Amino acid sequence: MDVRPTVTVGGDGSRASLDAVEWASAYARLWEASLRVVTVGSGPANRSPIADSRRQISREEFQSNQRLQRKAEAAFSRAVGSVPADRIEMLVVSGDPVDALIASAEGGPLVVGTRRLGFLSGTIAGSVSRRLIGRSTGPVAVVSGVASQERGRVVAGIDGGASTRAVVSFALEEARVRGAELLVFRALGDSRDDSSSEAAATVIEDAKKSDRDVRVREESQQGDPVDLLVERSSDADLLVIGTRSLGLTAGFLHGSVGQRLTVRARCPVVVIPG
Repeated sequence: MDVRPTVTVGGDGSRASLDAVEWASAYARLWEASLRVVTVGSGPANRSPIADSRRQISREEFQSNQRLQRKAEAAFSRAVGSVPADRIEMLVVSGDPVDALIASAEGGPLVVGTRRLGFLSGTIAGSVSRRLIGRSTGPVAVVSGVASQERGRVVAGIDGGASTRAVVSFALEEARVRGAELLVFRALGDSRDDSSSEAAATVIEDAKKSDRDVRVREESQQGDPVDLLVERSSDADLLVIGTRSLGLTAGFLHGSVGQRLTVRARCPVVVIPG
C-alpha cells in the first residue's frame, strides 16, 4: 500500500484542535504514516522537538512555558491511542502560526480544526485558516468537530477545471485505502460549458480505468455547489475539493464559498492546492 507523507496537525489545546488531532491520528494510522503534532506559541520564531519516539513528554523541555506544555501534553494524549508512540513527533513552534504550520508540514498533509479558540481565531473564516489554505503546497484537511464515521463513501467535488484531475486522483486513493466507493460530483451552473464537461468526463473515465477495485460513480445536478456538496457530505467519510474548484480561490480569500463549505460540511473536507 502506498503511504502518505508525515501527517501534520495543529494542536492549540482547544476542543476543536484536539478533535483535529484525534482525526489526524486515525488518518495517519489508516495510511501507516507518522504523525507530527505542532503546538504554536507566541514569541520569536523557533522550532523545538518535544517528544520524538517517546511515550512520555519531557517536562524539562517545557519549563519556559507551562501553558504550551499543557497544550502539547493534551494533544499527545489524544494521538497515542491511534498511532504508536515511536511514530509521533511533537513540536512547539513559536512565531507566525501560518508560517510555522506550513514549514512544519513540509508539503505533506496538514490538518486543522474549526471553531477553535486559539490560533485559528474561532472559525475557518479566520485570517489564519484562509492563509493556510491559500498558501499550503500540500493538501489541507479541515475538521469541523463532527464525529468520524465509516460511511463507505468519498466525495470529490469538481467543476471540470484545472484542479479536477488532482482532486479526483487524491479522492480515488482515499476511497481505495478505505475500501469505499468514490462519488465524483459536479454542480452545474446556469450555462452549459461543453469544454469543462468533456474534461470532467475524461478524468472520471480515467479514474474508472486506473483502479478497478474502486467503484467510481458520477453525478451532476444543477444548483448551488455548496448546498449540493453539503448534502452529499452527510453520508461521506471525506469530501475532497480543489482551491480552484467551484470558484474556491476567491471564496477562501473573501470568506464566502470556501467558508460556507468547510464550516457546513458534515464530514472532514480536504482542500487540494493548485
